[in-house]
This record gives sequence, structure tokens and C-alpha cells, in this order.
Amino acid sequence: ASFLSGAGTWKTLFKILLPILAPSIATSWVFGFILITHELPASSLLSIPGLQVMSTYLLGIWGDGEVSASAAYAMIQFVICAAAVLVGQWAATRISKRNV
Repeated sequence: ASFLSGAGTWKTLFKILLPILAPSIATSWVFGFILITHELPASSLLSIPGLQVMSTYLLGIWGDGEVSASAAYAMIQFVICAAAVLVGQWAATRISKRNV
């Protein structure tokens, strides 16, 4: 319909296609962020001495028997992921409402 109305490729892309895809892109980013923050095997394989990511640190302190400290760090990780989900949902909703 856009091409038949005289719009070019770029105008169709920026005015029609991207606003439709924006909520899906934001949601995909949030899901990817959650999966990456909880990816323990890749983190443990790629970690270097002196630099630890949160998942390998959690595994280390849990293995040392510090259950309460590992629970506290797990809650911090949960809060970070929850904040990312809320920001992603807010962005997707705002983009959807803006283009209605």
C-alpha cells in the first residue's frame, strides 16, 4: 500500500516497517539480556584470572558454602534482570502507543 501510494523504500522502512517491528526488537533485546546474564557455561569458559562475571562469582561463593551471600548476589542479579524487563516493556509500550 505504501509503494502504491507513492512512498519510496526508505520512507516505507522508517514510517511503516520499523514502528511495527520496534516492540518485537525491544522484547528480543530483553530476552537476550536475560539469557546472557544467566549463561554460566560460556562465562566459566571465557573467564580470565582477576575478572569474574556475576554468574561465575555466584557459583564460586556457593561452592565455598556461603549460601546466604550467594542468595544475596542472586537477588541483586534478579533485580537487575527485572529492571531490564521493565525498561524493555516500557519502551515497547511507548513505541507502540506512539505509532498508533
